[in-house]
Amino acid sequence: MADSVNNLTVTVNQQDSFGVNTLQRTLGAFSYSGLVGEFRRGKLLTSGAETQTLPTTNVLQFLLQNTTTGASGATITITGTKQGGTGAILAVVQPGSLFVNWTHGATGSGATAGYTVISLTASITGATYEVFMGG
Repeated sequence: MADSVNNLTVTVNQQDSFGVNTLQRTLGAFSYSGLVGEFRRGKLLTSGAETQTLPTTNVLQFLLQNTTTGASGATITITGTKQGGTGAILAVVQPGSLFVNWTHGATGSGATAGYTVISLTASITGATYEVFMGG
């Protein structure tokens, strides 16, 4: 049995102006039997890149929500280095927005799956976030 089974369920729901569902689609339940899963809340103390401490050497599941509130408009830029690759910007996450990269099943065992380095850069000091990392 795996030390950590990391699951993600995605449902897309669209409503009309009366609140009636016009689309409700479950895209799937993505599961990975891995070694670790870690959730934490954080605050970026500088506007420079802050390398994250990873719970494993190869992060296969990554979810980040920018929880910054107020009029600051702080964005969080996610930079990642793919296993066996080079660093690249993965996303610029707006306040209240979410970024997900979820490798699962057999695709999680490949030589280039997952990230070995993840860093976060806030557009202003004090941006807050929630993050899940697993592998």
